Amino acid sequence: MQYPSSTSSSSTKEPGSATALGWALTLLVALALVLAAEAGARLLGAKPEAAYGSPDAMLKWTYYRAAKAAGRPPDLLIIGDSTAAREVDPARLLDCLPSGLTAYNLGHDANFPLALRVSTLPLLATGAVPRVVVASLSPTTLCFDNQPTAAEAALLRWPAFRQLSGDLGIADHLGLRLLLPVLRARVFAREAESHMTRLGFQPLEVDPHGPIGPDAGRQRGSVNPVRVAVVTDLGELARQRGFRLAVIVAPLPTQNSRAGAILCTAALRAAGDRLGFMVIDGAELATFEAPDYESGAHLLRPAAERYSRLLGRRLAAEPRIRAALATH
Repeated sequence: MQYPSSTSSSSTKEPGSATALGWALTLLVALALVLAAEAGARLLGAKPEAAYGSPDAMLKWTYYRAAKAAGRPPDLLIIGDSTAAREVDPARLLDCLPSGLTAYNLGHDANFPLALRVSTLPLLATGAVPRVVVASLSPTTLCFDNQPTAAEAALLRWPAFRQLSGDLGIADHLGLRLLLPVLRARVFAREAESHMTRLGFQPLEVDPHGPIGPDAGRQRGSVNPVRVAVVTDLGELARQRGFRLAVIVAPLPTQNSRAGAILCTAALRAAGDRLGFMVIDGAELATFEAPDYESGAHLLRPAAERYSRLLGRRLAAEPRIRAALATH
């Protein structure tokens, strides 16, 4: 009679054990690959503070944050929406102010009040600050409702801005998620830089659409106190941090917009009188005609430069602004 070998049963592996071991090894390898990819993404600079949705924002905010970190912010900082970015030329302002000053334009398309609160106010709340801040806003943006516009909401989603406001989620720290927008901004940075002066001004050279139509720039609704409150908070910040603030209600291309602009100016001046900041109605500086405007309601470069010189003279004539910029 033959009996089974004593070693035959012990040398046979359970199929379930082998399968579990294989899955475990597969998961470990996959995890190692993901961690390596995450580390590689971070080495390439995929971090929240670098994740902007546009190359011009990356260029501008990187420049300003570095200057601020070094304790050398510009003496005069321009902030706000596209009316700041495309219509206020820092070089022309400096022509009207004491020599030796520095200036930079941190304006950006769709940086309307709700986005401005997240993208820019935190930069002025801590650390070194400019001597003077000029905030330019289209009056239409103060009449929108409490919900962000589509363009405004896009800015609010950018991790770099969410980090400034302390509103980052777990996913905002994942380098693999941030890598594509970071690389995209870098790839197109050179092109963006070619349309921007060294002081951050982004003028519109030519209107591709021809003169504006009669309804362009039309305002609807009344002034929204929620949006005006962002400017009020900026004024409070100026008082607390010791910089001077000038708020510009940008000129718009048609008479249809004047009633709304006048209401916006009045609401802002009420806050300015209380908090000590000046408010300028841009339409009172000069008269601009339809050919001066691009179809999207922005001044073309020649008109923007003329407007900026007039704005510079108005700032220079304000005693508090002049005093803030007098000492170096």
